[in-house]
Amino acid sequence: MDIDQASNFLACTILIGSGITVVIAFVLLINNLCNRFWQPLNLPEFMNPTAPRRFAETHEMPEEKVAPTLDKK
Repeated sequence: MDIDQASNFLACTILIGSGITVVIAFVLLINNLCNRFWQPLNLPEFMNPTAPRRFAETHEMPEEKVAPTLDKK
């Protein structure tokens, strides 16, 4: 790597880092400005990872078993 490639790499690294910093600052600014208008996202219960899970208990299971059938054409 010669001095031209090294200087280009350094300049690009600095510019990309500055660009990412500006984008993050812009997103934070927009988030803080619009915070009072945003409502929390209401996911269905089966998609919510923090919702308590409930499984069927033995007294809730049906008594008779249904045998599987094959569809014959």
